Amino acid sequence: GATKLAASGTIVGLPDINKAYFDLDIKDLQSTEKDIANFLPKGTVPNNIKLPSKFDVKGTFKGTIASFNTNLNLKSSFGGAKIKAFFDQSRKKQEKYDAQMELINFDLGKLIKNDSIGKISLKANVKGTGFDPKTASATVNGKILKAYYNQYTYKSLNLRGTIANGKFKVNAGADDPNLSFNLVGNGGFKDKYPTGKIRLNVDIADLEKLNLHAGPLKIRGVV
Repeated sequence: GATKLAASGTIVGLPDINKAYFDLDIKDLQSTEKDIANFLPKGTVPNNIKLPSKFDVKGTFKGTIASFNTNLNLKSSFGGAKIKAFFDQSRKKQEKYDAQMELINFDLGKLIKNDSIGKISLKANVKGTGFDPKTASATVNGKILKAYYNQYTYKSLNLRGTIANGKFKVNAGADDPNLSFNLVGNGGFKDKYPTGKIRLNVDIADLEKLNLHAGPLKIRGVV
């Protein structure tokens, strides 16, 4: 088909994918949705996911499926994405991860087949240990440069958060022309049900322009 691959490296341990070790330098991988459908067994790609019609990947991958380092750059008909990440799930409840991710005008809505969502540009850093909120220790810093939702493009949304020993803290804010707010929250997961406190300062929320309300509404104050 239209698939092209220029790469070098070593693969040891196939055909057992769970034990195989990869050390790859992908200089250029070009393919299409049609080709991938022919390569993969039927049902591999979920029905609620649509692959880009064309894509181009460059980067490196070193390790196993369970523990690896990667640095990949994707260009596709849906937009661009970059990821530099370390991931290790060799110890249950002690999974380690450190990732820097970027989406560049990426059409998330097409990927997940949701017409309400459109193109999104964001940068995010995630680093931590464990996925269980009761025991995980992690930090996240992210900024949505712009995101299309419900016929409106939001701009400048920020999120910072930490979790440790079952307790979390989060700070979020927006500096969009029609949505301006600051949010501070904290809570925990140690009890039977999650608990939390949130302080929200809303400066502007023009729900008409955000396509969330029949008429315009501007709010100033503290909730």
